Amino acid sequence: MKYANFFILLFSILLFFSLGNYTHISTSLLSVLPQSKNKEIIQKFESLQSGKILMIAVKGLDDSALEKIQRLEEEFEKIDHLQAKIFIPNEALEKHRDRYQFFIQQLNREKLDHLDIKNELAVLYENLTQSFFPNTINRYDPFDLYSQPPRTAAIKLRNNHPIIEEYGYLSYFDISSQDLEQHTKVYNDINHVLAEGDYKNTTLFSPIFYYVENSQAIKSDINKIVLFASIILLTLYFLILRNLRMLLNVMSTLTSSALLAIISITSLYSEVSIFVIIFGISISTISIDYMFHYYFHDLYGETKRFNREVLFGFLTTLGAFLIMSFTDFIMIKQISIFSAISLTIAYLHFAFLYPKIGFSSKKSLAIKLIAMPFKISYKIVFTLSSLVIFASYFWLTFDLNVQNLDYDNRTLKQKEHFFKTALSKEETVTVLIEADSLDQLIIRSKEIKSLTKNAYMPLSGLVDSNSFQENMSVLKKLSQEKKSMIFEADAIGFRKGFFDEAYPENLKLPHYTMTEIEAYGLKVFRMGGAFCTYGSIDKKTAPLLSVIPYVKSLSVKKLFEHTMEESLDQLILLGILVILFILGMLLLVTRKKVIQAVTFLLFPLAVILFYAYFVPLNILHIFMIFVILSISIDYAIYTVKSNDSQTKKAITFSLMSTFAGFGVLVFSQINALFSMGIIATLGIAAIFLLLIFL
Repeated sequence: MKYANFFILLFSILLFFSLGNYTHISTSLLSVLPQSKNKEIIQKFESLQSGKILMIAVKGLDDSALEKIQRLEEEFEKIDHLQAKIFIPNEALEKHRDRYQFFIQQLNREKLDHLDIKNELAVLYENLTQSFFPNTINRYDPFDLYSQPPRTAAIKLRNNHPIIEEYGYLSYFDISSQDLEQHTKVYNDINHVLAEGDYKNTTLFSPIFYYVENSQAIKSDINKIVLFASIILLTLYFLILRNLRMLLNVMSTLTSSALLAIISITSLYSEVSIFVIIFGISISTISIDYMFHYYFHDLYGETKRFNREVLFGFLTTLGAFLIMSFTDFIMIKQISIFSAISLTIAYLHFAFLYPKIGFSSKKSLAIKLIAMPFKISYKIVFTLSSLVIFASYFWLTFDLNVQNLDYDNRTLKQKEHFFKTALSKEETVTVLIEADSLDQLIIRSKEIKSLTKNAYMPLSGLVDSNSFQENMSVLKKLSQEKKSMIFEADAIGFRKGFFDEAYPENLKLPHYTMTEIEAYGLKVFRMGGAFCTYGSIDKKTAPLLSVIPYVKSLSVKKLFEHTMEESLDQLILLGILVILFILGMLLLVTRKKVIQAVTFLLFPLAVILFYAYFVPLNILHIFMIFVILSISIDYAIYTVKSNDSQTKKAITFSLMSTFAGFGVLVFSQINALFSMGIIATLGIAAIFLLLIFL
């Protein structure tokens, strides 16, 4: 039994590495979102388009700049997953559009109603034979009854190479990498090329750079935080316990509880945010509280008595996390499950295993709370805290942009802004269009395109059943006059058979397949039972789409915000249930002293809500509030039941441990970790003030 902790730790380590579930840990921001249609849309869109292009700009329009970008292009062509983007029309698509132009382009009905075939042919012949400049005739539509679609602005060229006007040469590469490992290899190969040559005044950007750089920044930041926290905790525990045997057992318990929780959560989910792991490891510092109360009351020595207050504190904290685990916000669900597992394992160790091992209490770090010249009645604190909480209704605001939780990569944002500004004169919004069939998808694409001239809807250039039926009746009418047209053309002098292909009526409605559309270079994919495609419209027109049920904005920010709104409402509801559960447990345990105990909940909450006067609360702020309340319940129960020096000592050390585990997160550059750290710090400070003044 003496070495039970170490055997459990060894088993946990072997299980951790043998299962290999650590590969499920992700640094992607998407891993924090619940599995929903919005998340599926974002993932599908990113796999099809976003992150699939590399843009290169070399400053200068002289020969030296041209030589530099051509040299770069040659080097990048050698890199796996990179291919130079060629801006040429899809031959199969152009041929198809020529064949079915009468069903795609707009018909000039006024000209058709006043059509004089003989006169039109005479004008055509005169232009063909007497014009100084070469003149071509559209054999399919010689009378120009169908208007040509507006052409997109041509890419500016210089020395037969794309340029950004008044800046320099431009180049594009398609990227075919699919996961973070492949993205990282492409990123490293690109930087290796840049490091090997003289490529000053060269700017590169690709959305996949965010995946790589943010992942590296997050890992680096987390490694520093974990190292810093570990040093502080080890030093703190050694000074507090002054018992090497006890320290080694405690560290074994905390490590094994964290490892078993990681194994459990990564077995349940194929993708787990790294933030979940960091939070989970930090939450283990809370469980040390159970050990302190047993140890400082000598319940591991000769007394060996079961502590009911610790049990109630544990059950309340556990219940709070179990309630929060019903949220759809996957990161918070995973954190709650992780915490419940980790705290349960640690409690079972500290409450049942440690008394059997037996640890005699030794003289610990001497600590004496500051003797305050006055004490504050809990009734005053209760009243003032309640007033602040009610008043916060008037200043509370929420930050629903989950992207603000990610690493703030300012360098990449500047490069992205440079290319957006240089290449786009008008800001656009990408939209997703859904339909039950390919034909309906084409019809809906045309409907969206009709909203604005600047809409880019690739599928609107195909034939749909509606336009086919409408235009076929016109073609039949024209074909009736075709014999007259051919006769007049022969009489005027046109070559025989010149207009044989004009206005054909023998075409059949094309029945497109996914394979055909892909061959045309157009993007269509299945999502659930629906056919989907995407396009873009100008930002001014975007608000009109909110009332169209089959169109969804593909702005990642908007999709995140929509998901966050849904998660926030649910999280607040679960939070209310947590508070009611905590109050019920407090009433059960503390009975007549319940108001005094509730003060340990209200004061930390009031301090945090006062902080919210200066900053908007994000979803992790809100979740951490409920965590602090769950922690506070332990201290409320302990102080109300027994407020002796040993209890205060145990609480103080527990607060120091929790601050070392959670408080260090305030030094993180990742807003998700900072958000948790700042709320934890404020809550811990508030509880410590109560310990001194109440």
